[in-house]
Amino acid sequence: MSAAEFKDIGNKHLQAKEFDKAIEAYTKAIEIDPNNHVFYSNRSAAYLSKGDTANALNDGLKCTEVNPSFAKGYSRHAAALHAMKNYDKAIEIYNKGLTIVPNDTGLKNGLEEVKKAQAATSAPPPPGGGLFTPQMINKLAGNPKFAAKMQDPNFMAKLQMMQTNPNAMLQDPEMMEVLQAMLGDMGGMPKPGMNPNNNFNNNN
Repeated sequence: MSAAEFKDIGNKHLQAKEFDKAIEAYTKAIEIDPNNHVFYSNRSAAYLSKGDTANALNDGLKCTEVNPSFAKGYSRHAAALHAMKNYDKAIEIYNKGLTIVPNDTGLKNGLEEVKKAQAATSAPPPPGGGLFTPQMINKLAGNPKFAAKMQDPNFMAKLQMMQTNPNAMLQDPEMMEVLQAMLGDMGGMPKPGMNPNNNFNNNN
């Protein structure tokens, strides 16, 4: 069989999510023709699909070495770095590819995705002492007393307001009940009239 035939077999396995078989076919294609950049690109995709980021990275890099003008090689290389959460390096590779192929949609989209991922990991904690974390909101939604209220836009607006002005809890009986429910789950119940911020003082 020719290298191109092995590549076609690999593509079919990749589409069927049979990643090990795809990798095997692409490897045979590379053994026959080690200078075809597409084979490395496709095998990189197969490796990344099965979660083998190290080999996906190596093949992505090899692809760009064999053909430095092939945009998808930079996408493969950067996608592996993205999966490794090496966002700075992934951005560097996407930008490098864009200097060579400035209008490539795949590179542009990949760059935007990795920037979003980087921004999400570096985002500051929510205001309000981090009280209303996603985990706490989920607990609140599981509380029979508040589950129905979670569908009320006014109630949700109050929760959002608490993020920027926790002291407003003292002025809203309903929000005090929310605070008591949350702190109850955390092992501490505020007393009526207590400043809720005191519950987060490390000196208590």
